[in-house]
Amino acid sequence: MLAPEVQALFDFTRGQITEQHIRDHSPTDPGYQDYVRVWTEILRSGIPPTKTDFDLTEVIGLTSWWSNAPAERFPSFLEYYRFTSAVALSLVHSGNDCEEVRPGNFLAYDLVSQCRIPGDPFFRLVREVLPVTRRHLNEVDFDTDFPFFTLGSMVLAHMVKDHDEVARLAPQLIEDEARARDELPAGMRTRFLLDTTNYNLRNNQWLSLAQQLTNPRGDSDLQLVIDTFATISPEPTFPWGPLPRNERPGQLTFCPLFFLAKHARFRYVIFKSERAIRP
Repeated sequence: MLAPEVQALFDFTRGQITEQHIRDHSPTDPGYQDYVRVWTEILRSGIPPTKTDFDLTEVIGLTSWWSNAPAERFPSFLEYYRFTSAVALSLVHSGNDCEEVRPGNFLAYDLVSQCRIPGDPFFRLVREVLPVTRRHLNEVDFDTDFPFFTLGSMVLAHMVKDHDEVARLAPQLIEDEARARDELPAGMRTRFLLDTTNYNLRNNQWLSLAQQLTNPRGDSDLQLVIDTFATISPEPTFPWGPLPRNERPGQLTFCPLFFLAKHARFRYVIFKSERAIRP
């Protein structure tokens, strides 16, 4: 059974979309018909999937990399994007590794970046689900990306000026980062938090969010976090983001000149893959 917070996010995002959202925004590669069929079944049934499937993870991954939706269609796309992320979260909480669904720090960033208006129901639900997911990935199905859910909670608390909550989470972030760091080879132990993940394509976005944190209460742990992030420079970028340190089946791998999907069933390369989403 899913945690109530995860189920609540799934139910809310499901209630925000229609079958037309799925037809409009599913990736338009040769798997389009399968994507529409699988995701429409989820929408109709109201039951979160518990097992990974290509038609699930491919849509989750491709949708999360689309950032150029026309303004007039962005609200509809955002509703669809939120639903795909809620499904991804349900899969993770059903016992699937983040590696099989969506790298943990990517999923945390997806959820945080989808929070546009403090106080709206989605914003509140994400604030509730982030610590639950952090605990799941720390205590149940361990994943070294779990501290990013703590940072995500700090970012959202900062957005609503909940300064006490930001300060409360600061020592937790320090402890979480230390535990994740202990799982890594010594050669990777350099930059705070950002080098605890093998998937760095969102590192600059995370750094930008972290460097917006403030400390009006003068908390010592929070100031340490702020000062540490202030010493980190953004990673060199290419047209599609920083160079990756890692590759995995099903995850797009970006290079300076081209990128390829490593999954055998992925059909498009270079610009075609970016155009595979209809915003």
